[in-house]
Amino acid sequence: MSELAQKYQLHPNQTTTWKKEFLSKASSVFESPDHSREKQLETEKEAIFKELGEVQCEYNWLKKKLNL
Repeated sequence: MSELAQKYQLHPNQTTTWKKEFLSKASSVFESPDHSREKQLETEKEAIFKELGEVQCEYNWLKKKLNL
């Protein structure tokens, strides 16, 4: 760490701080930036399919009632 700090003219504590910060957040570093957007779109898609299913059930129920 001290070699890196000396090579890039940084304080050794700074490189140690950066290393700790990186290791604590390493898993999120390699996620795609749109990962949260993908989750949001998936949630919206599920909500739309749920609503579509409810509408189809209501339509079928009304169709049966009108045929009686």
